[in-house]
Amino acid sequence: LLARQPNRTDARLLLGKLAHDRNDWATVAAAFQGVSDSDPVAGSIRVAEGDAWLKLNRAVLAEDCWSRAYHLSPEDPQPRLRLIYLYGMQLRREPWMELLWELYDHNQAGMREMIQLMIAGHVVWEAEEAVQEVRRFAASDPDDVHSRHAVAEYLLLAGQIPEAIRELETLLQAHPNNVEAWLAMVECQV
Repeated sequence: LLARQPNRTDARLLLGKLAHDRNDWATVAAAFQGVSDSDPVAGSIRVAEGDAWLKLNRAVLAEDCWSRAYHLSPEDPQPRLRLIYLYGMQLRREPWMELLWELYDHNQAGMREMIQLMIAGHVVWEAEEAVQEVRRFAASDPDDVHSRHAVAEYLLLAGQIPEAIRELETLLQAHPNNVEAWLAMVECQV
């Protein structure tokens, strides 16, 4: 059906659901990617597409989908919650806190979000578990600067300075103007 009529959202939804039930995340992402942002259900589709991309460890693509969903459906808390998770894992404190405050302002913040809001400026997740997750993101997409930087920051926080320096050197070779990476490199030297 999609080969004959690629704009059939109902067929894409069915294909995405079948693929989801089979844990075939690449097919879920591909099926939902074909739904236009002008479709009435595009907001929820972008959330599901972003979820599939994250299952494939493609954090940049997941973030893009969730950001689009956030702009398409600003009252839906789901895109914000997913972005909050990603920003928290990547230790991107500024956008993380901004979204937490938005949830608070919309009376959509639960206990978990309130705790995160209170500690976001200081929190660091369990480095060993978090570094494994952001390493998967970075390995799946070498252009994912945020995840690559987070790997280095987690290693630095765990006291694994030589490993953090190696990660930062690799990042700086690809992105020599990355100020955050340079600052982290200085911190490694202190």
